Amino acid sequence: MKKTVTYVSEASLGEIIGIVPGCEVVSLGGKEDFDIIDYYCAQAEDVVSISYKMPGSDDIISKEIENAEYLPIGLSFEYETINRPRHCANKCIFCFMDQMPGGVRDTLVFKDDDYRLSFVDGNYITLTNVSDSELKRIVDLKLSPMNISVHTTNPQLRCEMTGNKNASKIMDQLRVLKDGEIDFNVQIVLCPEYNDKDELRRSLNDLLEFLPNLISLSVVPVGLTKYRDGLTPLRSFTKQEADETINIIAEYRQKAEEICGEGVFCASDEFFILAEREFPGMDYYGDFTQYENGVGMYVSFFDDMDIALEEIDTIGKIDAAVITGELGKRALEEMVKILREKDDRVNLDVITVKNEYFGGKVTASGLVTGGDILKTLENTDKEYQLYIMPSNMLNEDMLCLDDISLYGLNEKSGRRIIAVPFFAQGFLDALIQIGGEDE
Repeated sequence: MKKTVTYVSEASLGEIIGIVPGCEVVSLGGKEDFDIIDYYCAQAEDVVSISYKMPGSDDIISKEIENAEYLPIGLSFEYETINRPRHCANKCIFCFMDQMPGGVRDTLVFKDDDYRLSFVDGNYITLTNVSDSELKRIVDLKLSPMNISVHTTNPQLRCEMTGNKNASKIMDQLRVLKDGEIDFNVQIVLCPEYNDKDELRRSLNDLLEFLPNLISLSVVPVGLTKYRDGLTPLRSFTKQEADETINIIAEYRQKAEEICGEGVFCASDEFFILAEREFPGMDYYGDFTQYENGVGMYVSFFDDMDIALEEIDTIGKIDAAVITGELGKRALEEMVKILREKDDRVNLDVITVKNEYFGGKVTASGLVTGGDILKTLENTDKEYQLYIMPSNMLNEDMLCLDDISLYGLNEKSGRRIIAVPFFAQGFLDALIQIGGEDE
């Protein structure tokens, strides 16, 4: 496929040699069929060789540029991978994207399973579509760490859960990575009556083999929406099952500590919330490697808040409500309590939005839709001067999942709604700014 430049960064090698948007890059580092990994490798060379065509021209311009300062090449293409991203070949029984309603934006339903994006962006992959030669490429180029969705080490069960006969090779693939000194993070999406209980014990026990190259492992509960017609019947975890799951993980976490001195295995925040258990301390999460997987967000938020509050004497007069999903309710109610104790002028409440869009079982604030926010506000008796929503409810275009914009929320609700950063210091800074507006 043609590799057409869509953007050129300022002061980059690409700009220096005259590449502009619309140019077709014919080869890079001597390779015509190059991808994002080749791009990064070329960028790390002392001399970068590149051939390209100017827009509307068939003439090939070839350049070799010394890059002693290792400047970025600075080119963007239609796809981040440069070649087309690899589509997922699985049919996982728990796939969240298969549970989307019709009519959502394309980015919400495109399923990638691309080892290159695992290295570049931290995406989780199953390795079911990675050939032996590609596995060797990962090792040869030291693409470490990789992020791998294992789910279960039972070969037959993994094939059943992923709907892919190639899934049975996972242990052999992980051995290739370990032997090649590649580190990797692992996630297990846990489904009741499939890969939990004794099957979880088996998986965790099997994965002890890969320490210390296995640098983190998270166990997260399956997410279910109401859009499951024709899909494998699944259910959510009960409080008792969540509690048992945490205990199983703790058992093998201790074994991991005995082997490599690190706990490595962690339950996601949602399991602690489902089990109604106290969260562990900061040490439980190590380097918070799986923070974006919902592992350690809760304790990290409050640790950061404690540090930020040490520098703050007052917050100011605030009459506001914080909008959140059901999963964030516990954390934000504790935050509100702390802030009220810090400054009695803080009138701050929490409004919890039930996710009717996905059927009520999806609780993460990042998956709350604008439509559900509007319905909740319509049914809220008390009114506030201001409504605050965490920025993770919006994408970079300030749109909710159902494409209602922040402006649209304000206009349709008749209320003043703002988005604030989704981390403790940013949240507090925004509140202090709000509190100072009336002073």
